Parts: sequence; structure tokens; C-alpha cells
Amino acid sequence: MNIKARKMIAIALISGAMVLAGNVSGGSHGASINNKEAQMVNPPAAIQNAPEPYLTEQEITQILESQGYTEIKKIELEKGEYEVKARDADGRRVEIYADPRTGEILKSKYKE
Repeated sequence: MNIKARKMIAIALISGAMVLAGNVSGGSHGASINNKEAQMVNPPAAIQNAPEPYLTEQEITQILESQGYTEIKKIELEKGEYEVKARDADGRRVEIYADPRTGEILKSKYKE
């Protein structure tokens, strides 16, 4: 599942929970919007700006495989980055450092 889809699902779940909480708590159902309903329409900035969760090892593997990497053997979280040992499209050993939230390759270096 790509990041955009994950964000959309998270927003839908949060919005649904907020609507349900407003309905269960007996919020106003009239024409005017009370404070609780306004919060549901405009969630707090903390929710809007919440950091994306880390991708799983399987998701990182899929991203790298789609870019031609093979033999992905080791995926570790090191200093806020995923460190991955793999082979590039030419079969050379490479160490890849990827963003754990997006899968973007931040840097890579070849091993001999």
C-alpha cells in the first residue's frame, strides 16, 4: 500500500471516529454548527500534521524490488534510516539507506 493510500485511510478513520464520537455524545443535530462539530470538520493541527508511520520491511522490500534491487537480505533501522543490504540490477552488492516513512533512497554505497 502506498503512502498516499495510507494517508487517505488514516484520515477516513479519524474522520469517522470523530463523527461517531459527536453522534454518540449527543451533539447538536440542528442547522447551527457547535464547537465539537467544527472540530470534526477542521481536525486539530496535531492530527493533520501527525508523522507517517514507518513502512514495514515487506513494504521497503517491494519498493526496492520495483527499482531493480534483488537479494534483499538485511533490513535494519539505524540512526533513523533503514539500512538494507542487497544487489543492484547489475548484481553488485550494495548497501542502501532509505527513509523509513517514504522508502526514498537517501544514499547508497557499493560493497566489494
